[in-house]
Parts: sequence; structure tokens; C-alpha cells
Amino acid sequence: MLELLLILLSLMLLVAGSLTDLRSREVPDWLSYAGIGIGALVRIVWSVTAQEYRHLLDGLTGFALFWLVGAAMYYTGQWGGGDAKILMALGTINGVHLQWTDFMLGFLANSLIIGAAYGIVWLGVLSLKNSKQMKILFQHLLAKERMTHWISLLGFIACAGAALFFSDPNLQAILLVLGVWCVLFLFLFIWLRTVEECCMKKRVPVHQLTEGDWVAKKVIVNNKQICGPHYEGLTSAQLQQLQKLSFRGKIKNVLIKQGIPFVPNFLIAFIATLVWDNLVFMFF
Repeated sequence: MLELLLILLSLMLLVAGSLTDLRSREVPDWLSYAGIGIGALVRIVWSVTAQEYRHLLDGLTGFALFWLVGAAMYYTGQWGGGDAKILMALGTINGVHLQWTDFMLGFLANSLIIGAAYGIVWLGVLSLKNSKQMKILFQHLLAKERMTHWISLLGFIACAGAALFFSDPNLQAILLVLGVWCVLFLFLFIWLRTVEECCMKKRVPVHQLTEGDWVAKKVIVNNKQICGPHYEGLTSAQLQQLQKLSFRGKIKNVLIKQGIPFVPNFLIAFIATLVWDNLVFMFF
């Protein structure tokens, strides 16, 4: 019964987080902290009433493991802080029992698998919505990246040449696929850069900025840098400084980078794990 309650709590958390992420590209901290607090409280009560410390230990393990995953993704600039905190809340609520068949380890694997497809679809939709600007910039970047052209071509030649020295058809096929991937990677790399420049950057009035926004370009006033690109985004002190400068008429807007709303991917992956378990086991 308690396990069902924890699953329902997780779904409520993910639905609420997905809606706010889609609407404002932000997930409020109170939502994640409430999930962590309620999850910890339920597991403490569960452990006391069942006289079994494992329930609380699983919650602590889940929090620690997903804190590590969230921190790694946050500090490498892949996720925002809200995504990482939602993940920690899920780890606390559902807990992690360190074995291959564990539900939350399956959820983590599914998040990565589904997240790749989710990201490609999201970026593809953005590309279609901004196709005219995308086409112009893509052609410009394609002509500009001459060094990448040579690297891709050399990679293809090396893989195709190596395939000639082996008689195993499976190994030859793998090398040829790698060679083709070297060429495709050039176009994928430039496409991602084009999407970022055309679709994921916009100028926002200073009064609409919030703490944690990712600044895409250095803001310099009177030869002094106020803020710039950083994985932590705008700090509270930087935001206050920008607001003061805006009030004095020194600055009107700031170029920021918007990420993909990733909490909906967690919701999809969570439901997929409930229905199909770990997708890795299905493929292998």
C-alpha cells in the first residue's frame, strides 16, 4: 500500500514539475524540497512501524545516488538546478536498493534512453518552427567549419581503409558504419549549433530575468563585467546589480540561453518503467 502511495506521489510531483517546466522553463524549488521532505517522512514512518531500517536506508541511498547524477549533469551544463532537484526528490521518495532489477535504476536507464529521443524530437520541432533562419545559419556554419570537414573526411577514409584489411564481414560492417558516422557527425554538430543559436537564445528584459537564468553572452557595463556564461546561471547578487543598472537606464535586456524542458522526459520515463520495467533488459 505504501509503495503505491509513493508511486502516486512521484507521479503528482512529475506532473506538476512538467507543467511548470513547459510553461516557464523553471521548476520551483519548493516543489522539489516538498518531495524530498515528504518522501523522507514517509520512509521514516515506514521504517519505524515495520521495525525495518532498510526502507529509510533505501531512501537515503536514492537521495545520494540521484544527487550524484544530478550534480554531474548540472555542473557539466546539461541540466538546470530544477531538473537535478526533482531527480533527488524521486530518489528519496522511491528509494534505491542496489541491485540490477531495482525500479529506480531502471528509471535512470530509461531516462537516458528516452531522453535522447525526447531531445532530438524537441530540437527537430524547434528547427521546423524556425526553418528559414536555420537554413541560412546552417549553410554559413557548414562553409565556415573547414577543419571539421577535414576531420570527418579523414575519419571516413581511415575507417573505410581499415575495413579492407579485415576479412570478417561483421567487423567490416562496423568499421563502415563508423566511417559513415564520422561524416554524419559533422552535420549533426553543425545542426546542434544552429539550433542553439537560432532557437535557444533570446533577449529578455531585465525585469523578466530570474535567478538561475543561463546568460549566453557577457554583460559589460562601463568596462566592467556584470555577468557571463556560467553553469550556475545568474546569481542573486548579479540579478540585483542588473536591476539597478536597468533602473538607471544603463541596460535594457540580456541575451539568455533556454534549455530543453527536461522534467517531462522524467515523467515519460517513469511511466515507461512502470509499464515495461528497464528498457535495457528488453533490448539486450
